[in-house]
Amino acid sequence: MTAFETAFALLMKSLPIDVDWDNKKLPPPIEVEWDCKKCGKSKSGSDKCECPPIKKGEAMEFAWQLLKIDEGMWEEIYAPLLAQTTGMGKLNHAKYTSDFVPTQLAIDNIIAGRPKRDSNWNYTEESKKRGGDGLNTDENWIAHLRRDKGDHGFDVDTLAQSILEEGFNPLKEGEGWNRSGREDPTFEFNRHGMSQFEGRHRLLALDKLGAPYVPYMGMQNRFVDQEMVDRGSALKHPFPLGEEYKQVSLKKDPYSLGDYIGRGQISVPPSYLYGREMVPGMGRLLPMNRLGEPIDMLTHIDDRNAFDPLDQYQQRNQREPINPFDEMSVSRNQKRVQDESIRNNAKWDWKKQPTWRVTHDDV
Repeated sequence: MTAFETAFALLMKSLPIDVDWDNKKLPPPIEVEWDCKKCGKSKSGSDKCECPPIKKGEAMEFAWQLLKIDEGMWEEIYAPLLAQTTGMGKLNHAKYTSDFVPTQLAIDNIIAGRPKRDSNWNYTEESKKRGGDGLNTDENWIAHLRRDKGDHGFDVDTLAQSILEEGFNPLKEGEGWNRSGREDPTFEFNRHGMSQFEGRHRLLALDKLGAPYVPYMGMQNRFVDQEMVDRGSALKHPFPLGEEYKQVSLKKDPYSLGDYIGRGQISVPPSYLYGREMVPGMGRLLPMNRLGEPIDMLTHIDDRNAFDPLDQYQQRNQREPINPFDEMSVSRNQKRVQDESIRNNAKWDWKKQPTWRVTHDDV
């Protein structure tokens, strides 16, 4: 058990309820008594507080509300994701990249994808069966998604329980990212706006658990046009496009890394798309080569050292005389040769497994 799982188990055991775990049945609404958070007095005894008791209609929801307070739990929940990705993740380079946005931004994108027809939609009929109004509304759309199963056969409650038990791990064998071949959750975008693509149920599961921020990656798609934004099926960009991204988008040569991004073959972190920190304190991502140096995104993928002045190139590759009494002189020369090989292959390597590095702008 992780520390978070242990805390969650202890919390559930401490609740004065009897849960039928085998049949997944919760008791009726209860009044739960704790030491008062305002005055610190006990809810019972001679010197008890007079503050109103905490009431929750569902014990599990109550437990989650308490757990949301612990910000450290999200570092633990996202640990499996970060261990397998570049960007906000721990890897220098990887097939997949992780970046984060505030949860509400992703939820707004899901809501924008609500079918706009007023009839013959499953979620309106489901609303009627639940005693609802049966109207084509954002609330009924989200309620339907929470009960519906996604493409991979999981509903929101199942995903939420899995995230609590195992952390957010989309790189499991045979499912998640390994099944779809791209990050999940993801959005598609063009210069006009953004539209939700994969991972609605994962996002709603994280939202149910109270995630303050969620993993989210973009993929450029020319079909996300102004018409989609005008009719409300895509969101207008929440921020202006970043300067680095605009330069790549406008000045890229054919078959450059920027061109492959424009074709939708390489995913884009939102903090790079908008050129800004999306979650306070996390920083933003920039593309680098594997040595941590800026990489050329504009010229043909086979062009090497395109922007290097000749004197800088010569200085970088100048080898020192071999000193037989200094064994490290050979290693230093070998390191120069190795680094130059990394630079020469940087763009092809980046296309296969990109490197994104965090940068923090001075405030």
